[in-house]
Amino acid sequence: MKLLGKTVNYFGIQLVVSQDTKYLVTNSEGHVIASEQKPEFDYKNGWCYDWDEWITKITRVDLEGMDWKDTLMEVE
Repeated sequence: MKLLGKTVNYFGIQLVVSQDTKYLVTNSEGHVIASEQKPEFDYKNGWCYDWDEWITKITRVDLEGMDWKDTLMEVE
């Protein structure tokens, strides 16, 4: 068996994500989400995706006081 994902350092946490992942973001509930396209931020609704089939919940984190609006990260 061979892992087909990639390991990413997301704010000090090592995550394994799909090779297709281009962005990681955390929502207000602490769900870390991987996506192929860059999500847009809407101050009324939070992170917005017009293409729900292209996102994947990876895990849930405790933000420990970090503002979830500052969690968008481009993945290499």
